[in-house]
Amino acid sequence: MLGWINLPAQAFLLSDDQNLWPVMSQQFSLPVDTDKIDVRKQLDWDLRNPKYIHRLTQNARPYLFTIFQETQKLHLPAELALLPMIESEYVPYGSSNRGAVGLWQLMPSTAADYGVKMNSLYDGRRSTAVSTRVALHFLSYLYEQFDHNWLLALAAYNAGPGTVTAAIHYNQKRGRPTDFWALPLPKETQVYIPKLLALAAIIQHPNTYGIHLSPVPNKAVTGTVTIVKQMKLETIANLAQTSVHTVQKLNPAFRGKMTPAHQVVTLVLPAHNQPVFVQHMQAQKETDKMVTTQNLDHYTVQHGDSVGGIASKFKTTIETIEKINQLHDGIIHLNQALLVPKLIAAAVDGKSAQPVPVPTQNKQAPTPPPTVTSKNTVNTAQTTVQPTVYRVKHGDNLGIIAHRLHVTRRQLEHWNHLRARSTLRVGEKLKIESKTVTALPTTKAKTAVVAKNNQPVKNKTKTNITSHKNKSSESENEHIYIVRQGDNLHRLAERFDTTTYHIIQHNHLKHAVLRVGEHLLLPNA
Repeated sequence: MLGWINLPAQAFLLSDDQNLWPVMSQQFSLPVDTDKIDVRKQLDWDLRNPKYIHRLTQNARPYLFTIFQETQKLHLPAELALLPMIESEYVPYGSSNRGAVGLWQLMPSTAADYGVKMNSLYDGRRSTAVSTRVALHFLSYLYEQFDHNWLLALAAYNAGPGTVTAAIHYNQKRGRPTDFWALPLPKETQVYIPKLLALAAIIQHPNTYGIHLSPVPNKAVTGTVTIVKQMKLETIANLAQTSVHTVQKLNPAFRGKMTPAHQVVTLVLPAHNQPVFVQHMQAQKETDKMVTTQNLDHYTVQHGDSVGGIASKFKTTIETIEKINQLHDGIIHLNQALLVPKLIAAAVDGKSAQPVPVPTQNKQAPTPPPTVTSKNTVNTAQTTVQPTVYRVKHGDNLGIIAHRLHVTRRQLEHWNHLRARSTLRVGEKLKIESKTVTALPTTKAKTAVVAKNNQPVKNKTKTNITSHKNKSSESENEHIYIVRQGDNLHRLAERFDTTTYHIIQHNHLKHAVLRVGEHLLLPNA
């Protein structure tokens, strides 16, 4: 038998604000009697299985801080945050053969009593936020029911309040003690409390027991967002700049590939991705409003422009320009494409702007074709050019740069005396004549391949639509898509797991109405 020394945690752990364990253990309040034979046995077993302790602490990492904070808000013992270690080993998608599900292993009847939604697309018992709220409120109820005795309340959580009440009555009739240790409870419940108390003792005194606890940050590693509309998990991942696997892992309540319709759900995302998702959703909301009223226009940043100056020019606010263009730092660049509110009979640069006609799908003004001088060469009409310079970045090629600057490959080749297969070097400077009016079309062969099936086909120039820094979190391929009768921005955004905001920005659209036959670059979601 080991002789346990109950010394305070701070005797072995420095007060480290970055590590949650010592902070949380200082809030432990349940009585831990290591002289109880069942607690001692459990301690012996735990110490012979350090990998088990390590697995529990690792599994708890994404959830523990949030659950600990919830116990403190409700003025409950901090040890309750360890209960999912006993219930599910902190695996939120786990289930028992009796039908209990989630971190807290909630039974369907208990979940239903607290209004938890359970359907083909969603099981709220697997939601960290929902199940924690229900479990802690249920434990608080049991604590009141069993005369403020936490051991009896925890026993009732495991075995059911009826079982514990019956055991108390049994002992009362026989003049026996009615504390937890004396009650004739099921074997599972008899070891349930010692498991929790042994874990609490180890976490409170890890150095005493020679156990290394995997550090858990003393801050939220996840964030939550409330969404009210149905969304594909792929779309959520794209907007949050993370992976579908991460979304699924943090949101096991979603049973399918999308969130449930007509239901408010709490979405969990990594802490550093949550603000990105919120910003995209806010921008999308603002863009949807603009698209609905068809009052978006396209503006190219010129010399001397500022966000405030552009806002004034288009009779709007700086906040609006920043929101619809996601200008989080307020910085704009020469030739940058921006979305702005459309001016109707307003003054722009001292000239009266006329109402901009909105093109329809059935009436399209013919565009004079360019003069073809040979099979692969096209002459274009240009205004006075104003040279500028583009510095090649990692992952760039002529196709990517051409699309980014709203020019063509042939123009880049012509301006810089490059061959079609020329290799670019990172840091190389390319000359850009930004005032070109007419863009060079692609060759007939490429257009014919796209138009043949009228389906999205992979762009042979592997366009990387993200920076190198974020390329692992966003789609690296794109499709060329030809707009068909009945298409609109909302349908395409849903079909390709993107947003109307992204389609407008990425394709430099001047209007919300699409034209039949129009070519769009869409993410390969």
